[in-house]
Amino acid sequence: MADAAEPSGPSGEDDAGEAPGGTSSLAGPSLPDPSLGVGLFVVGLLVMASGGATTQHYVFNVGEALLLLGAVVFLVRVAIARHRQDPWDWKRAAQKLIGR
Repeated sequence: MADAAEPSGPSGEDDAGEAPGGTSSLAGPSLPDPSLGVGLFVVGLLVMASGGATTQHYVFNVGEALLLLGAVVFLVRVAIARHRQDPWDWKRAAQKLIGR
């Protein structure tokens, strides 16, 4: 029996392990997605609105906590992604701050 030929269509990766755009598919860890923080923010906002509309102060407070947690998660994840793309040079920043 003859061996089956491999499909000749595009597979998304070429023989060198690179994606079609020329970037490596194994480029390292992926960047954190800040959409989790945005989702928490929106859920917190909706819980706050429902708690405020029904004058349930404890529900409103839980919504406020979710909203603040979502904002913090969003900011931290954006900062981590920024740092991974372009690491900070602390020595140069300190010299600039003190005027050297």
